[in-house]
Amino acid sequence: RQPLMTVEGIRVCKRDGKLVDQPHQPPDTNEHGAPLWQKLMVYTSEATRHDGVPIHRALVRRLWESRAASGATVLRGIWGFHGDHEPHGDKLIQFGRRVPVTSIVVDTPERIARSFDVVDEVTGTHGLVTCEMVPALMMLDGGRAQGSAGPADHGY
Repeated sequence: RQPLMTVEGIRVCKRDGKLVDQPHQPPDTNEHGAPLWQKLMVYTSEATRHDGVPIHRALVRRLWESRAASGATVLRGIWGFHGDHEPHGDKLIQFGRRVPVTSIVVDTPERIARSFDVVDEVTGTHGLVTCEMVPALMMLDGGRAQGSAGPADHGY
């Protein structure tokens, strides 16, 4: 009745710059004709760089320039860790920000595949990259609704 957590199926695509697996490429719609959507998540640190620029900024810029994705969002964390790495975040006295950062791309399977090519290049030595199905998506654009709030699941 009062759940403590939710469990979602994800695919780990990269860890610390090493390719583990490609994002799954489902069809554009499920067997009922509902559109399918996927989400790429890129977990890095604000201090991690690609060509001298924070990875999250380089990633968003490259996705925008290539038009691979319809959009991307970056969320800054407060404190975190992964794997064998020490916990990191802002401390009282330090030079530079070391907070965790998550870059998110939600799009069609075709655009996620194109976006992953950009993500793969930018995360050549750092980051954790995951991919998962979005169970439902509804967008409002100028009062016009696209998508559905109903589940559009597709088994991997």
